Amino acid sequence: MTNAEKIKILKQYRNSIRNIKLNPNDRNDILRYNELAEVLRQTGCIDYDYSDHINYSKNWDFAKEVSKVQTFTFQQCCAFLTFIWRQERLDGDWFVKCINDGSVSKLLDRLIEVMLE
Repeated sequence: MTNAEKIKILKQYRNSIRNIKLNPNDRNDILRYNELAEVLRQTGCIDYDYSDHINYSKNWDFAKEVSKVQTFTFQQCCAFLTFIWRQERLDGDWFVKCINDGSVSKLLDRLIEVMLE
């Protein structure tokens, strides 16, 4: 798959989640979680070693880290998106929170930007 094809898939997903508010009790909204996993798989952006690229500790603040998104590399974007995807298994509302606060959109925006460089 070419970079252009990957970017197209990432943009389509990003556009589908931009400016929406998900409801954790709505099964249709939860399907967007599965869509993220598929988008990451299709584009080769799943980072199974994401913990190697995220420097988190006991006092780690996800929102503070994501606020630095404009400095993220391709690998960091993939790591944070994978973290969001994986964290959902531990905290059932994590994905919804990250969609609703714009974290996923910001990470996708930066990922696309880096891929275009």
